[in-house]
Amino acid sequence: MSEQKNTTQKCYKVVCFLLCLFAFSCEESPQKIIEKAKKSVVTIKTPTGSGSGFVASADGLIITNNHVVENYETVEIHFPDGRTTVASPIKKGLSVLDVAYLKVDGSKFDYFPVNFNCNTGDEVYAIGAPLGLPESVSKGIISNCDRTLKGVKFIQTDAAVNAGNSGGPLINKKGEVVGLLTFKISAEGVEGLNFALSPAVVWDFYENKLTNLEEALKKEVIAQNKEVTAQNPANRSTSGEPYWVVVYENDDATHLYDVNNMNFLNENIFYAWFKSKYKTPQLTTTANKLQTESMSLFRYDCTERSFLWLEYEEVYTDGSTGKMKSHLDKIYAEPGSVQMLLMNQVCK
Repeated sequence: MSEQKNTTQKCYKVVCFLLCLFAFSCEESPQKIIEKAKKSVVTIKTPTGSGSGFVASADGLIITNNHVVENYETVEIHFPDGRTTVASPIKKGLSVLDVAYLKVDGSKFDYFPVNFNCNTGDEVYAIGAPLGLPESVSKGIISNCDRTLKGVKFIQTDAAVNAGNSGGPLINKKGEVVGLLTFKISAEGVEGLNFALSPAVVWDFYENKLTNLEEALKKEVIAQNKEVTAQNPANRSTSGEPYWVVVYENDDATHLYDVNNMNFLNENIFYAWFKSKYKTPQLTTTANKLQTESMSLFRYDCTERSFLWLEYEEVYTDGSTGKMKSHLDKIYAEPGSVQMLLMNQVCK
């Protein structure tokens, strides 16, 4: 009887081992997960830059950051298979609730499942188009599941995030979205501080479950607008003729700033007008015209190496212009960017 029991136990262990081995062999490799995930990541192009986004439903719902699309009625959506289409935002957040939703025509899109669970230490991948390079992947872990800013929940990760990653997905090893890549903190001596909107926030806002938070953020933005309007130290009509100095030049454009209109609010904060002159006229989707240059008003903070983008103006080949108010979310200057080059020259 004892011998029969031992034989049964041995058989049980062998069966368990084989089942575990089978389950392990059936689990997809990270390479396969990432290749499958790339099919659902899009590049979003605007007249002034590009960002990322991801397909969130089979009928073509696309999610990205508001700061990628907020100044434009339509943007270009570029799919990994080469397809390109135009889409308009159907719902947008504001301030730190930095999410926007677009809809493209079609059906049976490859899309991401969502995982609302968050575990510190889980391995994750950031996918997007940093610096305009589509289908770029970086790897890291979830550093913290509960970073809250002005009532909005973020997930912290050390997966590398750069300009152009905004709006892309942060996915887990199962290929599920666990966050919407939103911003990073860039400063001397700082590494790996990157943040993604919690998927719970992204979906609750889409389903109109965050009305109280939305109203509170609207009031805050209105107050910020009043403050900027009241201060308005960079008044072009009273601060002399512009004197443009080259900050950076590349194959597409020359970037300049106006030294006569750099106005210091205090020793750490200054306002500056910035201009980009395009060597080849650029098509803008907002007015469907070719623009020859663009001009922006920035408020810079030397201490934080951050800036607010206050105004934006486009000049078209026919001589007409188009103006927009830009978002008032704080942006941290990227190393090597024209904003960082300017601050390195001006900030003492």
